[in-house]
Amino acid sequence: MKGFASLRARTQVGGPPSPKDTFDTLERPIGERRRKTGRTAQFNVRVTTEFKERAEAVAVREERTLGSLLERALGAYEASGGGLAPGAVPSVEARAGRTRELRAWASEDVIDTIGKVATQRQMSISGLIEDLLAREVQRIDPGGEKFGVYVKR
Repeated sequence: MKGFASLRARTQVGGPPSPKDTFDTLERPIGERRRKTGRTAQFNVRVTTEFKERAEAVAVREERTLGSLLERALGAYEASGGGLAPGAVPSVEARAGRTRELRAWASEDVIDTIGKVATQRQMSISGLIEDLLAREVQRIDPGGEKFGVYVKR
């Protein structure tokens, strides 16, 4: 009967993997090795090296995953009405019952800030305005007699 020596010689591993081969997971503390986010779908796109570096830098600075960063960016884009035909209502707004257009004029600072505040609160700009108005109505007219609107909290 033939021995197993030749088989063993071919299958031996040269030692533990290098840190490079483990994607630096061995360097991280035990609790920080993997974040569970509930995101399981793979989404691969080709981007420029500069864009990739910028996105990764923002994700690190914000302590987010790239997937979470992309979801937020898409939410901000949709909240600003991006990608819609004129007169179309974003589906998120339609589901919330916000189907009437509201035009407003504002300073550049307000325009720059409102989207950031809405994104931070994880809502659309329309939702933010609605929430702020509801708070103000509740403060001024808690019983609903003055404006004919009662706001539940």
